[in-house]
Amino acid sequence: MDSWARWAEAERVKDHRDAEALFAAAAAIDADGADPATLQTAAILYERAVMAGSAEAANNLGTMYQRGRGVNPDPVRAVSLYRQAAEQGLASGCFNLGFMFAHGQGVTHDDGAAAEWFERAAARNDLDSLVWLGVFRALGRGGPADAAAARSLWERATAMGCERAPHNLGLMLSGGHGVEMDAREAWALFALAELRGNPQSHGRRIALEAAMTTTDLEHARQRLRALLPAPGTGGFTDDH
Repeated sequence: MDSWARWAEAERVKDHRDAEALFAAAAAIDADGADPATLQTAAILYERAVMAGSAEAANNLGTMYQRGRGVNPDPVRAVSLYRQAAEQGLASGCFNLGFMFAHGQGVTHDDGAAAEWFERAAARNDLDSLVWLGVFRALGRGGPADAAAARSLWERATAMGCERAPHNLGLMLSGGHGVEMDAREAWALFALAELRGNPQSHGRRIALEAAMTTTDLEHARQRLRALLPAPGTGGFTDDH
């Protein structure tokens, strides 16, 4: 979108009161934005969409304030916007608000509050929240440690195509952290995460493989095939 197109789109919706139209215009300009003027235009339109009741606009504008994109960085304002989005039921708003509590950005650090917001987003199958809530449950942040709950959350995220969750499960099972050690399952999970693009999983898989028997490795490969959505390994090979 060139500068003329951005100006024309902003002019087209400047008097709109429709939250959806304002958000769509802001998001289109935001996605194309590299220069400050473009981002400022997106922020203005997001602000109008927020005033019209758009949870998505509140969430995106919160991200702009959190990162200082098109506006001066303001984590307190970001928290306010994320809360607005979260209270309207937007899963990504719930996650972002939890993230701010987890890191003490714009709000007092509070793992309990972070876990609560992650849980709300996880109930809506937000992948980031499933992963983060699993970490909190595994480490006992924001509540008692619960390896079974962490495993369940990461298994849900794995089934949805996440690349971080199978890596985390692999770490849990290869180290026996709160669960019975299972090198075969861990190998398959690291391989799955590797296929999905996790850069840390290859080394973990190879380290496990060095201590596995031929029988172990064949069982692990069978398990990987069961985890894949279709026959084949999508280009995966056992070469190091």
